[in-house]
Amino acid sequence: MKTLKNKRSREILKILAAQSKPVTINTIAMRLDVSNRSIRNDLTDLSDFLMKKYPSIHLHKKPRIGVWIETDELGKRKLNHLIEESSQYVSPFNAEDRRFFLIKQLLLAQGSLTMQKLADELFVSRVTVYNDLEDVEEWLSHYDILLRRKQKEGLSIRGNEQQIRNAMADLLDILKTDQDLESILQVSDDHNSSRIDYVNYLQLKELFPDTDLEAIERILKEAERDMKFPLAEDAFTCLLIHIAISLERIKKKKDIKMESDQLLSVQQTREYEIAEQITTQIESLYNLKIPEAEVGYISLHILGSKMQQGFTIDHSEEIIENSDDFVRDLAKEIINLVGIVLSTNLQDDQQLLTGLILHLRPTINRLKYGLRLKNPLLDEIKNKYPSVFGAAWSSSVLFEKYYGIKVTEEEVAYLAMHFGAALERKKTLTRAVIVCSSGMGTAQLAAVRLEQSISDLKIIEITSYNDVRKIQSLNYDIIISTIPIKGYDKPVILINPLVGDRDIQNIRKYIRNITETKTFRSNALEGPHPELYRRDLIFPQQTFTDAESAIRFLGSELEAHGAVTKGFVQSCLEREKITHTSIGYGIAIPHGEQPFVSRPAIAVMSLDKPIKWGDDSVELIFMLAFKFEDSRYVRQFFKRFYAMIRNKSLVHAIQSAKDADSIYQIVTGKEVNHEFNY
Repeated sequence: MKTLKNKRSREILKILAAQSKPVTINTIAMRLDVSNRSIRNDLTDLSDFLMKKYPSIHLHKKPRIGVWIETDELGKRKLNHLIEESSQYVSPFNAEDRRFFLIKQLLLAQGSLTMQKLADELFVSRVTVYNDLEDVEEWLSHYDILLRRKQKEGLSIRGNEQQIRNAMADLLDILKTDQDLESILQVSDDHNSSRIDYVNYLQLKELFPDTDLEAIERILKEAERDMKFPLAEDAFTCLLIHIAISLERIKKKKDIKMESDQLLSVQQTREYEIAEQITTQIESLYNLKIPEAEVGYISLHILGSKMQQGFTIDHSEEIIENSDDFVRDLAKEIINLVGIVLSTNLQDDQQLLTGLILHLRPTINRLKYGLRLKNPLLDEIKNKYPSVFGAAWSSSVLFEKYYGIKVTEEEVAYLAMHFGAALERKKTLTRAVIVCSSGMGTAQLAAVRLEQSISDLKIIEITSYNDVRKIQSLNYDIIISTIPIKGYDKPVILINPLVGDRDIQNIRKYIRNITETKTFRSNALEGPHPELYRRDLIFPQQTFTDAESAIRFLGSELEAHGAVTKGFVQSCLEREKITHTSIGYGIAIPHGEQPFVSRPAIAVMSLDKPIKWGDDSVELIFMLAFKFEDSRYVRQFFKRFYAMIRNKSLVHAIQSAKDADSIYQIVTGKEVNHEFNY
């Protein structure tokens, strides 16, 4: 311990430093509103701390007399400095801070922890800790980790080793937002050469103080250099974190297991050789034996992280031709599907195809082996580019179809980045032809006003009504005319010759429509495909308090109507543990595994109050029962679904509808038919 461990220790020192005579433990306990026992424990820790760090400051305790500090003038200055220094970082824990503190202590504990010890650490009562444990238990349950409470033994956790490590990695990601760490920890100047960010480094140092992060980082850098396997920065950090967590668990005799056929499979790869080289050096550094399964998991991280070295757009043809047929076909099908959803043709974008091919191989490895790569831009992508994220999310059906694997929202966000870049490359100005009656001078003035006011507009031709036939030979998007004209397959926007503000707004509105996805047509959602919606599977204005209960309700209704079989609900819940199916807009689309689907169907629920769904808030749920290999209706559903939910007024209408008939008419454009034949 380099400084005081909590706020109460500082407060005790302040009390003692301000007194010229002994103070009883009872007096201190009353001042700080805790038990005498808590103060005794703190004084023991304080005495040890001062003896090691400040030997000139003596903490004396004498029965029936009290506690006091004895030191010289230099010691008094050091004591005041210690108290002042501690005040810079020690602050009362709020409820969320306490929760993650408790989770951290439980994950790192060698054995059991008592509530009294945790209460003392947090400077709160045991009752407060007891109440906080309900939230802790819920958080741990997402990883199938059980919180055990036993009298006389205390608190401990039980769970699958892989899940415990996943929880530790996710906790690290949550805690790294704590900016106070920079003043808590003394970090060497060597961090300037580190590949991992400063806050991540600080958190790792706090969680694993006995782990030589700099040495592990050097080993990884040497492996990259000697064996030519460059890693992306996020992947490098993930691998280092994985190794740090693994070492901590191995020291506690908690090594991970790997299926023998999976281990045999990865042992045939070049990546396993690299992992062996890395672990050999780590074994030498820590004088311990790393089990084969741990080597296997390190190799999986490398398999799921390798970058294509020396890639430039000039190598596109070579990369496409030499890529694995399955990966290439998957990339093309993803591009086709996302293009359908976004109503834009992306199939000629060779840079997009090449980038996806390079991205998909490690992605498939990560998903196949249950490894996760954090995407620091996930929230930004979901919030700023919801339509692109939603379109990329639709590609998850293809991963299930070809590989039987479930895609996480982090991976979806990475795919969305590829498609966002492709859309930026595709952006062009809207080309317009201006038509006027005869006064070309007026038309020229209108053209100048429009181009100055609308940055996305390019005027390619100005013509009079008498010469309008030459328009047929031009490549244009819209006609802007000061007079009514007919007979053209492209839109005609009628404006005032003097171009008013309303004219500009109308043109801008049209440009938004053609640069974003096409607007929703209510009568196009069903099309010629199977009936997906039915009135008795629509549940408006329901009251639920959590995602699980809503999923169980909708799943049971689908089962009762013969759309799914037993096991569907559980597969939905298992998916939510891997990745939440909230897609923004206040909407979630939970869905289960294909073997449990008897026929395609959608159950719809609106909520009277939003509920928490992962990190999002949801008030509209579409539960999908699909066999994703049947592209007849899946592709068209996603295209029309995302077109629909982009229309805020339609989403609001569904959310606020009081009866199932209204929602049915909105999503299908049909009158309600109460007779169904299946």
